[in-house]
Amino acid sequence: MLDKLEVERLLPHSGQMVFIDRVLEHDDVSIVTEVDVDSLEVLVSERGVPAYVGIELMAQSIAAWSGLVRKSRNKPPQPGFLLGTRKYECEVSFFPRGSTLRIYAEEIINNEGLATFGCRLHYIADTCDGDLVAEARISVYSEQEENVD
Repeated sequence: MLDKLEVERLLPHSGQMVFIDRVLEHDDVSIVTEVDVDSLEVLVSERGVPAYVGIELMAQSIAAWSGLVRKSRNKPPQPGFLLGTRKYECEVSFFPRGSTLRIYAEEIINNEGLATFGCRLHYIADTCDGDLVAEARISVYSEQEENVD
């Protein structure tokens, strides 16, 4: 498991703009992360965090995955671009204070830097462990490096 300080080293973000609190698992095509809603200080209100922020949580999970892949190849993280989402479906208007969200992101296709990930966001709590709350397909772009042999 990676904590927030380790996650920050994987992302081209810093400080309060790093929303991912933990990386639980990762492999060559997927990642599982967690976010404590109350840690999203710049976004949280009395009602919680607006549900549209789920797209950014998914995108940062993908960026953390990319950072881990690049780290395994002894390369630094690089910026990527969120191109858009298809079918972001969310069951709530706000993610409530005190809740923890678990994000699953899996690469579906990657073609020369254009990639699509299937993402799911679940509540993690004693009363609703594993409840699916949002899902989407996220499209991203990351510039590919030239292979020099």
